[in-house]
Amino acid sequence: MGWYVPFSSLSQTQESIIKEITRGIEQDNHFICGFAGSGKSVLLTHVLERLVADHQGSRFVFLSFTHALVGMAKIALLGSGLDEGTAQRIEFSTVHRFIYGKGEADFVFVDEAQDLEADWLDRIKRKSRYVVLAGDYEQSIYDEGATRAEMNERFKPKVHELREVFRLTPSLMKTAIAINPSASNIVEADPVNSVDADIRDVEFDSLENEVEWVLNEARTRARSSYPSALLFHHHHDLRLFYETVFHVRSISLPSEHPRDLTERYINMNDAMQAAGIPLSYYGNKVGTLIHGEKGPHVYLMTIHSAKGLDFRNVFLPGLNRGPNSALSPSEPFKRLVSFVGVTRSFENLFLSHSQGAMETPFDNLPEDVVKRWKPRRPTNVDDELFF
Repeated sequence: MGWYVPFSSLSQTQESIIKEITRGIEQDNHFICGFAGSGKSVLLTHVLERLVADHQGSRFVFLSFTHALVGMAKIALLGSGLDEGTAQRIEFSTVHRFIYGKGEADFVFVDEAQDLEADWLDRIKRKSRYVVLAGDYEQSIYDEGATRAEMNERFKPKVHELREVFRLTPSLMKTAIAINPSASNIVEADPVNSVDADIRDVEFDSLENEVEWVLNEARTRARSSYPSALLFHHHHDLRLFYETVFHVRSISLPSEHPRDLTERYINMNDAMQAAGIPLSYYGNKVGTLIHGEKGPHVYLMTIHSAKGLDFRNVFLPGLNRGPNSALSPSEPFKRLVSFVGVTRSFENLFLSHSQGAMETPFDNLPEDVVKRWKPRRPTNVDDELFF
């Protein structure tokens, strides 16, 4: 997915931080902080890659709250040229599996640290000798998460701040701030991406038209190593989308549609593959990133699972839930979650809705950067791709 960046392509600031942490790993714990898209996870994996080669007899563990980010980090390191023997010495794990499992570790690397509860941090500290954390407390989307002060109290880390932003462009920053004004300090970041993003507000007459267009557009734009991502606030929203895909493509839903999310998404992925549709769910131990590496593919994910990841083409469908929603009007889109969703893109962002205007916090987007468009039904092949 283009997530891993070779050391030779890093900025001078990033290189300096990697060297500083590597040299001082046995003197301090470390915390890498920075804005969305500043390369925190990339630096974390580079430090891990260097230390695992230098400490042959030590146990290394990479932790994240989500299965999706754990899987991405594993694929990134395995694709970096790390030899198989060295790679096997790294345990990639969710936070829960590590803190409630057996065994301790010499070096523990924690990504998306802002999502962790205080008790989890205590458990990580007890089971680790040296800890390197990465995170952005402006992207904390869980009410139970520990504060930065609580993290500092436990680890007393040396702080390394990233001020360059490689993903977010000026237009994406402006849109993100409109959605979540509390993140206004992101304007202090130094944008590196010289190509501004295209952001579109796309309106449809019906849910079926929206789903059909989003699916076609996402498939058309996907490339090997650059899959498209369809992100949803809630599993209910995601389910409504893929059940509509089954309907518009005349595909039969599995005869038994279990309540268990893991089984449900496995069944959905199997049905999509059997129908020849390059669309699958990724998260909750379900799915694989290999599809997106080998050929054009579209991933369905919750925004929570997509934290820490980025994509060239990001779609946020269903931003007006309308009468078909399983969620009540009292469950609005959360600003912090929405902020994380729009900041997953580094090139194209599509915000789509049907049956009315977009709901808060998508109802006050900057008109000078967000293009509004209502597609007509294509009349020939040339009309199928919207630029």
